Amino acid sequence: MPRVLATQAIAFTEKTDFAKLSDDERRMQFDKPAIFYATVPPTRRFELFRRYNDIIREVARGEGAIFADVDAAIPKTPQYYWDYCHLTDAGSALQAETIHRAIGEAAPRLTAR
Repeated sequence: MPRVLATQAIAFTEKTDFAKLSDDERRMQFDKPAIFYATVPPTRRFELFRRYNDIIREVARGEGAIFADVDAAIPKTPQYYWDYCHLTDAGSALQAETIHRAIGEAAPRLTAR
């Protein structure tokens, strides 16, 4: 009988810990609102991002999803962010590497099914 392949959920966090910014990091204008966040004050915006990540972590654990903690992996510096949430090319590359590593680490568990 042919082997049936199943899908596997992959969950990853967004970057959030901007509370302890250096002067260089502040120059990235983290408080500059995007149109869809214009009515949400910056401190509240980051609180919402943190809550979002907590939910992602909880769901990933509960569902046994592959999990990549992008928030913890990417330094909050201008090398990786061009504003409060958008990644530079280097940030995008690190995000991809983080997700790739999480998938690779989960591969033995997935193939053992």
